[in-house]
Amino acid sequence: MLQASNLKFIARHEASVGGFHIFGTKFQHDGGELLWAISTSQFPARDYLLSKGRFLLLGLHRFYNETDQTLLEPVAEATDIEPAEKQAILNAIAEWESKRNAE
Repeated sequence: MLQASNLKFIARHEASVGGFHIFGTKFQHDGGELLWAISTSQFPARDYLLSKGRFLLLGLHRFYNETDQTLLEPVAEATDIEPAEKQAILNAIAEWESKRNAE
């Protein structure tokens, strides 16, 4: 489990790509690893954590233990992600990263 207190917020983005509406939040973990928390608005809506090139299903627990903390809980490898959804997410991240690098 990843507590928000161990994550440094870097950026939040939103995009429509390939018929998917995608929300992404980029974090840096204490150890330096860059992570993306991704939500798609396709039905059914799903949350993913992208870590080291892997797509993990993500549980989000807001106000964890009755605090203002958010807990990101990688649940399992996302083995049933549709190729079109996966590609749309990767394209959105690439677009966001290229805009950030251009700044």
